[in-house]
Amino acid sequence: MPRKYVCILMVLASTWLLAGCVFKDATWPVIEPVSRTFRFSNEEPLAEVAVIPVKNSDGERVYEIRCGSEFSKHYEFSGLAQCALYSVRPTFDAHDLFHPLPYDSDWETLGRFLPSHLADPCAADPVFGNRRTIDVRGMRVLLVLRQIVPTHSQDPDSRHLALEVSAVNWPGAKRSTAIMPANAPNWFYARECTGAV
Repeated sequence: MPRKYVCILMVLASTWLLAGCVFKDATWPVIEPVSRTFRFSNEEPLAEVAVIPVKNSDGERVYEIRCGSEFSKHYEFSGLAQCALYSVRPTFDAHDLFHPLPYDSDWETLGRFLPSHLADPCAADPVFGNRRTIDVRGMRVLLVLRQIVPTHSQDPDSRHLALEVSAVNWPGAKRSTAIMPANAPNWFYARECTGAV
């Protein structure tokens, strides 16, 4: 093997080892707990993206949780509601940390909710239902989408929703991106709750 290839391989191997050590020993910032609730409906959807700053213990913004819907302007969300987590320090990183790496589809996220995720018995699923727990970067993010029964709606198909978003410190969350469980049921990707046990 020519000498220049040996040198290139040595550089690549040392870079890979260094990256592995940094990932293994990575420590994430301690965050201040944050919690927000958004209410919306068919008539008044989440047209603007809601930005929830996540700050470290020094009060500096380190992450942003952005939530919206398929009606949100200037952003590609889908479903009834969707949230994404972004690192903003040292600069904004456009990779949604709720997506595992590598991923084949933007559907591979626990941050998106479809109508099937609110219907019984799918809503009660502890992983894929209407309540999602995502452990990533030293924090636990909880996303809960609930349907609120309207008290005076004229439309029987009217859908009034509440999206609860919270983040707390979770030292056991060592991964840099979320894990998408491999056993997602078929209804997780469908609009109807069919085939659920």
